[in-house]
Amino acid sequence: MPKKILYKPGQNEPFELSRSKIDLFLQCPRCFYIDRSEKHKITRPSGPMSYIPTALDILLKKDFDKNRNSGTVHRYCKDHDIDLIPFQHEEIKDWQNNRKGIRYHDPETNFILYGAIDDCWTDNNGKLFIADYKTTTVSYDKKTNEPLGASLDEKGAPHKYWYKKQVEFYQWLFTKKILMFQQLLILFFAVRFIKT
Repeated sequence: MPKKILYKPGQNEPFELSRSKIDLFLQCPRCFYIDRSEKHKITRPSGPMSYIPTALDILLKKDFDKNRNSGTVHRYCKDHDIDLIPFQHEEIKDWQNNRKGIRYHDPETNFILYGAIDDCWTDNNGKLFIADYKTTTVSYDKKTNEPLGASLDEKGAPHKYWYKKQVEFYQWLFTKKILMFQQLLILFFAVRFIKT
């Protein structure tokens, strides 16, 4: 993978943009400019590293890899009537790697756009579905002690808007690489699936 470069006016080299940098641009164009500019090189401060979601992502990937290798539906998917199996592809580990990800070089802009997915699943017809693992707290039904459905409603939780944008960006990258793609958003919460 080529060394990351900051933007220099008039450069001919492709300019790499990750999904998170595109999010930064959408949230704050000025922050994006001073972060990516050779002139400034000032990165927006981030919050503390969240080790629990990272560890959970790793565990879920390993667990779904077992089903990828056997070509079977994961037990959690079976329990929720989701007939999808983890997609087997020679580049899946690269697509899941934060340093590599799935990449698309746009010849018109000379941007290399990329992002690392959590997983990709397929149905019996070869359609692909992007899965993104999220850790969250959910409310429980007081009578049954069952988790209540997590919602992608942005009211009161604007971060959920960025969940959707994240998966939509991955879907767009996949449409540039692979033809048989189903436009279905799947967020895998530690306790529940959400389909939109």
